[in-house]
Amino acid sequence: MVARNKKQGGGFLSGFSLLACFAIAFYRLVYWSTNSGSFAPTNDFLNFTEMAAQAVAMLALIVLDYRFAYTERTVNALIVVAAAAQLGGSGLLFAPYYLGDFDSQAVAVFGAVFRGAGSAVLLLGLGRLLCSIEPKRSALIIAGGYTIFGVISLVLSLAPRDVIAFAALVFPIASGFCLVWCSEKNAVNVGEKQTVDAAMLRRIPLDTVILLFLCALAGVVSGAFTPPSLIDQRAFNVFWMIIYFAVFVVYCVWVFRFKRNDPDALWPFLVLVIFSGLFFYSSFSAINSELATSFMSATRRTLMLFCWVFMAASIYRQKLPALLFFGAGNLVFSQLPAMVGYLIGIFHPMLDSYETSLVNIAITAAMALVLVVAIIVVVMRARVSQVVSPGQASSIDPTERAIAVIAEQYALSPRESEIALLVVKGYTLPMIGEKLFISTDTVRSHSKGLYKKLGIHKKQELIALVERHV
Repeated sequence: MVARNKKQGGGFLSGFSLLACFAIAFYRLVYWSTNSGSFAPTNDFLNFTEMAAQAVAMLALIVLDYRFAYTERTVNALIVVAAAAQLGGSGLLFAPYYLGDFDSQAVAVFGAVFRGAGSAVLLLGLGRLLCSIEPKRSALIIAGGYTIFGVISLVLSLAPRDVIAFAALVFPIASGFCLVWCSEKNAVNVGEKQTVDAAMLRRIPLDTVILLFLCALAGVVSGAFTPPSLIDQRAFNVFWMIIYFAVFVVYCVWVFRFKRNDPDALWPFLVLVIFSGLFFYSSFSAINSELATSFMSATRRTLMLFCWVFMAASIYRQKLPALLFFGAGNLVFSQLPAMVGYLIGIFHPMLDSYETSLVNIAITAAMALVLVVAIIVVVMRARVSQVVSPGQASSIDPTERAIAVIAEQYALSPRESEIALLVVKGYTLPMIGEKLFISTDTVRSHSKGLYKKLGIHKKQELIALVERHV
């Protein structure tokens, strides 16, 4: 099926972008509401159950996406059903609070399953939407959504429990509504099936994938050995709100000040954030354990933000199947590590002791060292891959080399690369047509496709992009 001819609306401050931000914020707030510190309706077993249900539902949706045809209306209907399932699941999880003496583990398990399955649909719906938007815009929407989530969670942490209990039932419906509205306003290709082959897999930047996985592993290992009683929930909420806002500011500077359309290139910033939390904990936990633990936990929670930015940008540029790769990325970076952490909590409950704290300090220091070594390895590999032998240096035009790098990064076709090179060298569209033996209309068509992939609109922006890679 071919998506309807809908345009992406306006700039970042448009209604579409703001509602997309709120869709992300409300999606995150659903889980936060039951783990806010104001209630205790869940435990490691229920969290594992919810995460496992989400993983199974995601795998099922990915398979269905490849085997069956569907329409935009079907997708939106499924989102509505998923939001209702999350609403019902939240109601079952909060039943002890609503009904007083009511206490049933079986009901809570069903609530976790419903909410996990419903969240899988909303998560893949968000991924499908974000992967259809040019990277610089999707990064701002993701960072903006997480910032709104941080602000609302901080405000709600100061609110009465009744307000949080009511909000827990509102968030799923609000997230579903925002997602459906954004899908209606944005062109999303829902029907084109792509075969996953070796060439497609080779386009995935494995170095960045490995770094993200190491960050996820650092979060699981340090979190598994962190006594939950050491986390100051209010300080934790303040920390992650500040961190999310700082990340949003960094992306705004990257996009608006430096005119960049490659937000995933900020992976060193991600590793720095995670490293700062690990380093702060290992260095200052003896002075103020609650503050150090809260800050480390807050920095770990930013991993998903960076993962979404990285996946959305890579999938958009490489034209990868959105549901498959966005779902697989979430399984690898979020669901599976979180499930491992919950299993550790189930079978090896944390002892809040001095010895445990010493073990966690050693582990977090070791993970911080691993991240530093990983950064050095990735940077050195990147430099080695860019080295050109002395004999080749004089024969390869720097502009051609820059175009080759851009072509690989943005998945340009050979023809688009040729046209980009000629445009930068000053050729007009008719001149390019004569040189390549194609019509001017064909050149114009390739140019539009080229500009769309690069996220630019005019020749000067193309020249500036190439100059940054020379």
